[in-house]
Amino acid sequence: MTTFRALRHPPAPYALLTLVRQCGKLDCGGAQFVLVRYRNFYQLVIDLRDGHVSVCFELNSNPLDHADAIRAIFEYAPSATSK
Repeated sequence: MTTFRALRHPPAPYALLTLVRQCGKLDCGGAQFVLVRYRNFYQLVIDLRDGHVSVCFELNSNPLDHADAIRAIFEYAPSATSK
């Protein structure tokens, strides 16, 4: 079972997402996410219209199985700033 919890992480995955996003726009058709495997868990950082979302997964899970569902939750949910 995948456990979701809030953790503090170094900013490296977010910087990596920014770099991948910029390179992807140049010649690769864009970038949708970055997946980092740490010793104890995976961190999936997904690029969104208004920023990004980071979700951590246990090593016995497959984060890519959940990427589309996570993106859909944030892309189709009403924005906190819209009225």
